[in-house]
Amino acid sequence: MSFVELELQLETPLFAGGHDPLKLDELWFLRPSKVKGVWRWWARALVAGILYDTGKLRGRGKHGILKAPTPEEAGKISKIVGINMGLGYADPDPRSALSRASCYSLVVEPVNVGRFRRIYRGGPVALRDKQLNLQRQALLALGRGQLEYLIPGAYFRLRVEEQLQVNREAVKAALARHPWL
Repeated sequence: MSFVELELQLETPLFAGGHDPLKLDELWFLRPSKVKGVWRWWARALVAGILYDTGKLRGRGKHGILKAPTPEEAGKISKIVGINMGLGYADPDPRSALSRASCYSLVVEPVNVGRFRRIYRGGPVALRDKQLNLQRQALLALGRGQLEYLIPGAYFRLRVEEQLQVNREAVKAALARHPWL
C-alpha cells in the first residue's frame, strides 16, 4: 500500500555517484537509501524541536549559546524516530528487543533525467540562472578530468510504501504530523 506518492524536481545540482563516485549510476540516479537517510535526519530534527519546545530537551553547551542533546536525550530522539515513527532503530544493547527494521519501503523512479546530465570539467556548475564554483567538486575532479552530475530540473517519482505492519498514528508522525509527542 502506498502512503505517499510525490513527483520531485531537482532544485540544486545532484552529485550522486554509484560504485564509481565520478559517474552517475545509470540504474540508481537517486538511491532510496539516501532519500531515507535524509528523511531520518529531518525526522530527528523535527522530534528534537518538538521536545525542546515542550521543555523535554535541555541539551548542553558552552555559555548557553550552542546546545546539543545529551547522550540520553539523543537516545530518546532515536527511539521516537525509529520505534514510534517506524523509521528503524538499532539499539546499542545487542541483547535488547527494541531493535526494529524500518516499516517503510521507498521506490524512486526517474521520470525525466536524460537531458539533465552534465559533465563537470573543473569549471562552474549550472544552477538555474547562475554558475557556481564548488570547491568540493573541484577537489573530487582534480586530476581525473570529469565528474558527472544532474542539473536542476530533473524529475523523479517517489513512493512511500508499507513494508511492515505500521501504526497509522506513526505514519502521520513520520510524515511530519506529531499528535502524540
